Amino acid sequence: MAHSAAGLGMERDVCVSGARSGTTLKDVSVAAFLGSFFLFALSWTPADNDLWGHLRFGLDILESGRIAREDPYSYLTRGQVWVNHEWLAETAFAAAYTLAGPPGLVVLKVALGLTVVLLAYGSLGRQGVGPLGAALIVTYLTLPLVPWMIVVRPQLFTYLNFVLLLRWMELVERGRSPWQWGLILLFAAWANLHGGVLAGAGLLLLWATVRLGLPRLGNRSEPGDGRLAVIVLLSVLATLVNPYGMRLWIFLRTALEPRAEIVEWKPVELASVEGAFFTILMTAAIGGLLAVPRGRRGRLAVPLVLTTALLPLLSRRHTPFLALATMVLLGRPLADAVARLWRARFPETGVSSHRHWRIGAVLLLGPALVLTAMSLPRLRYIKVFDHFPVRAVALLKASAVTGNLAVEFNWGEYVLWHLGPALRVSMDGRRETVYSREVYREAMRFLEGVGAWDDLLKRPETDLVLVGRTVPTFNLLRLSAGWRLVYEDNLGGVFAREDSALGERIRQTPLPPENPPLMNFP
Repeated sequence: MAHSAAGLGMERDVCVSGARSGTTLKDVSVAAFLGSFFLFALSWTPADNDLWGHLRFGLDILESGRIAREDPYSYLTRGQVWVNHEWLAETAFAAAYTLAGPPGLVVLKVALGLTVVLLAYGSLGRQGVGPLGAALIVTYLTLPLVPWMIVVRPQLFTYLNFVLLLRWMELVERGRSPWQWGLILLFAAWANLHGGVLAGAGLLLLWATVRLGLPRLGNRSEPGDGRLAVIVLLSVLATLVNPYGMRLWIFLRTALEPRAEIVEWKPVELASVEGAFFTILMTAAIGGLLAVPRGRRGRLAVPLVLTTALLPLLSRRHTPFLALATMVLLGRPLADAVARLWRARFPETGVSSHRHWRIGAVLLLGPALVLTAMSLPRLRYIKVFDHFPVRAVALLKASAVTGNLAVEFNWGEYVLWHLGPALRVSMDGRRETVYSREVYREAMRFLEGVGAWDDLLKRPETDLVLVGRTVPTFNLLRLSAGWRLVYEDNLGGVFAREDSALGERIRQTPLPPENPPLMNFP
């Protein structure tokens, strides 16, 4: 019997419902190309505003052997307990940096990102999706995630744990999960890696409600439901295995509060490039939901994907959850739908594709090697762009000033890495993990130049100010009595109190070289 190009080209290579006969050249070549493609995409690493802080706090843990409860880097945190909910991720970053410097951080980031991609790809393969179809689906749905995965941040661990959670749910629904009890360890680690454990716990409880609650309304139950209920309960309780106990969950409730001043916490803007990516994800999610079969699989996919689809409309930083849920839970229905469309568009031709695939598989290995070779040099550095106060901080460091510095929110952790704790900051990206609400509001009024904007300046402990030219406070300070500009460049300036010995020392210090457009971390 002659096979059609459509049947073997898309039906067999996009979706195969039968058992597969081991790893083939096709599998290896597609996986190699997919891995090399995302290796190249993820190898470029810009410095995130909080990278310096994450690394500094992790190094402190390694050096002291303990997790600090009191913050030594800000002069406004006295009496405030520091709930460092990302301490384990920061320790991992510090270990990578200690071992191999900035390349160690990049390699760790790329390894986490590639693991997410390959886990999703492998999940589709185990569901019966062919290598070509799995690669196309993963590429289509992962590309919008790349901007979230190119920076070294603790959220990378949440993406990994989220995929593992989805995969665990999917296997349980199929009755093929020998590692059910491993979910407890997953949540115990997640609670110490990143606050995204809140989203994971919410999704787990939603799934448990659908699986364990709704069937019982019809007097039906499934084998193992009692064991699963115990696993879910113990997984939630495992999140209490952290340095702060229940206080961690009390803190994590702040994730539900609006943060209008932080871009990534704003809703997705549909009329933007990011909105176009979100539309791509929604198109795939809707297509998968329409194609998902009724029954157990639909019961799992529909509520979970719909929930993750709503989250980006509340905060854009939740967009990756939608992509990951669509890949793992709807990948097979999507592949089936694409295969049907392919068969409808391209009728049978009677041409076998086995020989063509062997040739194509070999041809894929060449680009995979080229992409890998192009990626290797990019694993060696983290780029620092010119929107950080590099020259001003270099001047402060050269002048060896000590004291307290009021600084922009986005610059705080860059400053504390280079100058702390000798020069302590007013604010940095840790927000409510260490700063009280009133202190945070005071810092925001200062930067925005509204209301009692100068309350921070009236504090006698504030010695110096470092702000950018685009901040209203810059011009307000130039007009303020009692303060003078002691250093200025095209990015911002340093202000000191009138007749301040610190200000005079800064003025007498030779200026460091001009900033290049791109610098390497740190």
